Amino acid sequence: MVEQEIFIDGFGTIRLAGGVVRIELARAVFDDADADGRPKLAPKGMLIMPVEAFLRAERQFAGVAQRLVQAGIAAGDRKLAETAAAAAAPGTAQG
Repeated sequence: MVEQEIFIDGFGTIRLAGGVVRIELARAVFDDADADGRPKLAPKGMLIMPVEAFLRAERQFAGVAQRLVQAGIAAGDRKLAETAAAAAAPGTAQG
């Protein structure tokens, strides 16, 4: 039984200390948007897990990501890298 559901928009800082991985959970804050209207990420909480659990989670994320690419729902690493490079190019409009 799930005791609590948490929605996040991304991760903040990820730290390793003493065999424990600490992942800052973040949410989008629209009332504190940047000059282009994009929301900033604000801390929402912390996910703390042993290194072994973090490594298992990474493998699970990678498996889901691979299935998303195969299903055509998400772009693969190469396409994501190309998109990020194009967005970072000087004079490129971002949408």
